[in-house]
Amino acid sequence: MNEALWVLGRATGVSTLVMLTVATALGVVMSGGFRHRELPRFALAEIHRRASLLATGLLVVHVLSLWLDAEAQLDAVDLLVPFLNARNPLWWGLGTLALDLLLIVVVSSLLRKRLPHAVWRGLHLLAYASWPFAVLHSVGGGTDSATWWVRLTAITCCAVVGGAVGYRLVRRSGSRLVHRSGSRLGRTLPPTGRPVSAKSAPAANPAPAAATTTATVQEYPS
Repeated sequence: MNEALWVLGRATGVSTLVMLTVATALGVVMSGGFRHRELPRFALAEIHRRASLLATGLLVVHVLSLWLDAEAQLDAVDLLVPFLNARNPLWWGLGTLALDLLLIVVVSSLLRKRLPHAVWRGLHLLAYASWPFAVLHSVGGGTDSATWWVRLTAITCCAVVGGAVGYRLVRRSGSRLVHRSGSRLGRTLPPTGRPVSAKSAPAANPAPAAATTTATVQEYPS
């Protein structure tokens, strides 16, 4: 029984990290305005939502399986209060912290219609904070943390989220550059929308020149 719980605990732990990585990466690229003709935005949003729910469910199973496993030595308070476990307070505490943050996100999503949008959005952003805690927990707190496949999974997850963040930063920089270029171009254009050139510009003060010519003709008659 303990061996089955141990296998279930580590399998759901790695699966939670993968699903949380998918949800985090999709959230980052969607916030950057990602567009694709064959993959509409509502489909990405649905995948993001389902991956988040699946990650939360897997995390709950992961924690409960470890709680039922006598060898893990987890008390009930260790499930929700981080950094109190006597056996491994740091690394297991990070996993508990990731669980708490995801539970807050899930509850706030269920109460989204009753919460102000700013409050809901602020709570929803806690999901991004749970991801690095989950990565640190997986590489430092699990019994298989030193194995190559766990480390490879963690490296891959970091690469995926890092690529999403890089895309977000590049797109934001490009948007700022386009906005600045448009503002500078707008300042160089006249109200008609055509640039003013020296050849097309009208002569300044033509009336005094004409008056001078008339005065000269009148002073020296032919």
